[in-house]
Amino acid sequence: QWKFYFKYQRTGCDQGFASASKVMTGCIRRADSNDGGGNTGSDFLLVETEDPVPPSYGPYWNGWDATGTGGSSGVSIHHPAGDEKKISTYTSNLISSSWGTSQTHWRVIWSGTTNGHGVTEGGSSGSPIFNSAGRIVGTLTGGGSYCNSVVPGGQNQPDYYGKMDRHWNSNPNPANEKLRVWLDPGNTGQTTFDGSYDPCGNVGIGERAQEEGLLVFPNPADDRLVVEYPDGLTRVDRIELLDASGRVVRSEVPLSTGRTTIPVSDLTSGFYLVRVIAGETVHPAARVSVMHR
Repeated sequence: QWKFYFKYQRTGCDQGFASASKVMTGCIRRADSNDGGGNTGSDFLLVETEDPVPPSYGPYWNGWDATGTGGSSGVSIHHPAGDEKKISTYTSNLISSSWGTSQTHWRVIWSGTTNGHGVTEGGSSGSPIFNSAGRIVGTLTGGGSYCNSVVPGGQNQPDYYGKMDRHWNSNPNPANEKLRVWLDPGNTGQTTFDGSYDPCGNVGIGERAQEEGLLVFPNPADDRLVVEYPDGLTRVDRIELLDASGRVVRSEVPLSTGRTTIPVSDLTSGFYLVRVIAGETVHPAARVSVMHR
């Protein structure tokens, strides 16, 4: 049976310890593209865990974008051959491309960051690629990227991700296995959805932040973010900025009531999440993008 690991990550590159204690076993196949691994389609598989994910695992339920629009920057998060979490970054437009059939995939070239130059490896297939809004726009089929130490020039070779909009309704699979049937069971016509720590809540992260009077701007940001919170929130201990892996990259103690500025000029372009910590309460704020001009 398949096993699913949660929070299987280190605190930094080659630092800390990756615990494999948060694990679940068993799943149910719900749908796939029926295309021979991308030969005649976009190459996807959807499964559902046999049991609910324990809240103590702290799962984050990813959002998605099936509009057919790629991204100009973002990341892929993957566990090659079951390894600890890896993150690869892109900072140029995803290009509509082909694998076995025309225009079914996104073509990506990876970019270097202050932490190195991420690529993908064998066993990364099926992993998601996110746009700058933190939504999945595709899943990995394969490609030619390698670390330069393995294949000279390999870090500049492309990888190919099956498009989310092709997963949605455009594969040679039965009608009841279109991804749209499973992610939009009410047939609402919605083709984008924000991720959340509370998928059964009535509103997403951004909407809940507005309800609580939290405001984060500009979005996207270049050199700084400003977080404003309502006067009624008298106690704010700190404001945290988390990257795509859930790692806290900024922790600011407010100097005055109502507004805090967070420097982001040295952060890698991509999407982040803001948290306002007030005592025992964590107030969610809107997801934000950092994009350097």
